[in-house]
Amino acid sequence: MDADREKAEQLSDDILGELNVRHQTLIYTIPDIVYFKDIQGRNMVVNKAFEKLVGLKSKDIIGKRDDQIFPHDLAAQCLLSDQEVMKSRKSLCFEEEATSQDGKKAYFETVKSPLYDASGNVVGVVGVSRDVTVRKYHEEQSDLFSSLLNQSSDAIFITDPKTGRFLNVNDKACSSLGYSRNELAKMGVLDIEAVIPDHFSWDAHVEEVREKGSLVLDGRHKRMDGTTIPVEVNVKYVTQGNGAYMVAMVRDMTERVEHRERYTAIIRSAMDAF
Repeated sequence: MDADREKAEQLSDDILGELNVRHQTLIYTIPDIVYFKDIQGRNMVVNKAFEKLVGLKSKDIIGKRDDQIFPHDLAAQCLLSDQEVMKSRKSLCFEEEATSQDGKKAYFETVKSPLYDASGNVVGVVGVSRDVTVRKYHEEQSDLFSSLLNQSSDAIFITDPKTGRFLNVNDKACSSLGYSRNELAKMGVLDIEAVIPDHFSWDAHVEEVREKGSLVLDGRHKRMDGTTIPVEVNVKYVTQGNGAYMVAMVRDMTERVEHRERYTAIIRSAMDAF
């Protein structure tokens, strides 16, 4: 065991010897996780971000394999990717996932390259891993948000209050108007509104919604085939972080209008009978 440790430390010294002081400082201080491993998978050189990740100092990491440091699932993934890189003799990208003892997941984007000796033999792996857990979380939340939007029976339009252009729409908005999502992304409120008063001002409309918080409006929307549908629009002014948005929930009122017209016709017919 001591012989293995001495061999690992010697290889670590050899690697560091090939790196000048500037490169050593850069590797040690960059926020990404950097590590050099020998062909047996033992860590030879690690940086500060690696130390922070595992909660150990480099002297307690050098010479150890990943299965002696990481959770089992992450260590297994690292071993497989290490072997693939050394076998292919190419730089490869991987996404690695780990679950801590408390059940929390962590995600890493990793680039690994083979290490060669002076004779061109593969002697190990150098890797750079970036913790993308926060980004992954936001992507999952965005996917969940989109899924919830698309389950709505009302059309939903998220609009830029400065330009009136659509930033996002749900599936119902597409199906009710007959446009694809990409087509609506190039359009705005004024492109689908069938009845626009002569005195209408988009800026004044946005300011009114902003001051009141929300408005409920009746309107008619133009479909791609040229027909129009009566709609009820519940629009709100929403701020999120440094951004501001107009969020409109639009309900197709066709059935309600037709029902009201039939009811009105029945009443009128009854009155005409007297």
